Amino acid sequence: MNSWLMLPSCALIAIAGSNARAPESPAGPSIPFLPRPVASDGAQLVAFEVVSGTTIGFKKVVEVSIIDKRTGAILVRYDRSQLQARLSEHLPSAKSQRFYFELNLRVDVAPQDLIASVRYLSGGGIHELRSPPVPFDTTAPVELGPPLRGGPWVAVHHPSWPRGHRRVVLVQGGVERIPGRYAVDWVGVDAEGRTTTGDADRPGDAVGYGAEVLAGADGRVEDMRDGVLESDSITGNPAKSPAEGSGNYVALRIGPKRYAIYEHLKPGSIRVRRGERVKTGQVIARLGFTGSSTGPHLHLHVADCASPIACEGVPFLIRGMTERGRYSDLGNLGVHAWNKAAARGKLRPEWPGYNVVISFED
Repeated sequence: MNSWLMLPSCALIAIAGSNARAPESPAGPSIPFLPRPVASDGAQLVAFEVVSGTTIGFKKVVEVSIIDKRTGAILVRYDRSQLQARLSEHLPSAKSQRFYFELNLRVDVAPQDLIASVRYLSGGGIHELRSPPVPFDTTAPVELGPPLRGGPWVAVHHPSWPRGHRRVVLVQGGVERIPGRYAVDWVGVDAEGRTTTGDADRPGDAVGYGAEVLAGADGRVEDMRDGVLESDSITGNPAKSPAEGSGNYVALRIGPKRYAIYEHLKPGSIRVRRGERVKTGQVIARLGFTGSSTGPHLHLHVADCASPIACEGVPFLIRGMTERGRYSDLGNLGVHAWNKAAARGKLRPEWPGYNVVISFED
């Protein structure tokens, strides 16, 4: 498989264990990040996490469900055989467990409060604990213009990847956050789906390398970094610390507690400086191969602060996209052209679907 970003742009940080005595009664599950619907693939996508409780080890959990408070309906249920694939890898020795959920709601259905249910084994029987009702955050996602020109570009991301952005939990000041919850990695391809014009191990030969990166909205440059050098080869790119993982980047303040963050930029290509005001569509840098990356691409996410690693990732929309198809098997990326049968054509503003192939309006 051509593993473009099975490795995230940020390395994960493990949480230190504790010697404190556990409470006698298990703590109930929680949904620490308010679910936020975002238009994607013709539906409302809701991505969130469930933490099982402080004293329920994974071996005891038999089922996790999400319940609609208003109707009592079970929206999604995962049994023991399905939970392993949705379990966070960053807490292998901790008693609490983090499970990843995605719901696809009809666009005409008003979101309701959610309740997380965890059923677990104890004393020879099965018991249930439920979280308090959690409301949906109905704050409208910010809308961005195209981050790049033309195409085709592949929106590389999927929630099932064990080491994809969606699963990377970073800890800053004792607080767990997922900066890349809605991150998208834009990889350039040609009409046949090839990702290189020559030597596949040479960054400069990658399709899209050096492409102009565009500001997605009017805003101000809140933070940036330039001068991080690129590896001469893709396979020789050394491991990076979390602080180095973003490579060269620009963080634009585009609204209250909303920052568009562009990562892995080409050294010396950044055209803006801290405090500068920028306009939608303005060239801010060029696509490169810096930081933790398995190939040249543009990483884009929106967060509630300017740091690439210390903020919570939030949903966003992109306008000006035309969907040309998708890769149902990302192993074909760089080898074969994408599946064009299900292409939806010109899209309304939405968050890009999993591994869709996009052309941007100029």
